[in-house]
Amino acid sequence: LLRSDERDRPERHRTLTSTIDWSYQLLPASGRAAFGRLAVFQGGIPLDGALAVLQDGDRATFIEALDQLDLLVQANLLQLPAQTFDGPRYHMLQTLQEFALNALSIEDRLAAETAHADYFASMASGAQAHYRGPQAALWLDRLDANIENVRAALLWLAAPDRASGTPALLMATELFEYDNGAEFIESPLVADFLMPVWLETLEAHEKERVVKQLAQLIDAEDGKITF
Repeated sequence: LLRSDERDRPERHRTLTSTIDWSYQLLPASGRAAFGRLAVFQGGIPLDGALAVLQDGDRATFIEALDQLDLLVQANLLQLPAQTFDGPRYHMLQTLQEFALNALSIEDRLAAETAHADYFASMASGAQAHYRGPQAALWLDRLDANIENVRAALLWLAAPDRASGTPALLMATELFEYDNGAEFIESPLVADFLMPVWLETLEAHEKERVVKQLAQLIDAEDGKITF
């Protein structure tokens, strides 16, 4: 899997890539596919999310997905540092992630990214439903632990080449109360694409309230935002 442009890299990088490729080639086809699909995660891989992506489209049973995770850990292509408050959480080194994504076909990457976005959109929906309930702290901690994945899922859903508007809009709405929406409104893609559409769906009195909140979040000098 070494590409011709890798000849321009330092020798140590080529050696590292060769070592990863050697481990990769030892995997069965199902293990190589799982390795690639898990590379779409950002900042950590929660067990439930990994299972959702690996099982998506009936690609694997629950037991098969667990076996694939164990296989990748045994091959040192995936790390399981420790248990977290929310269960096992895997980690993939950046070098391994880059290799895995390059080895993934366009079709398989699209399927994996779709399953990844669906899983974290569902997490956002679950969190929004519990913001003011007895489990609010747990759900907010869950969002905090997965902030990079949640943001990646939202931006993937909002990309102009795939956004019908509805899934990304719904997720943005559900995330708005999280940290006052600041983590997500800072993204130009969200601000330029999602928020104008979302504001059009609000009643006039709600729109005024939200615009004031947004003005505070971005420290608008005149206290007004025009969409």
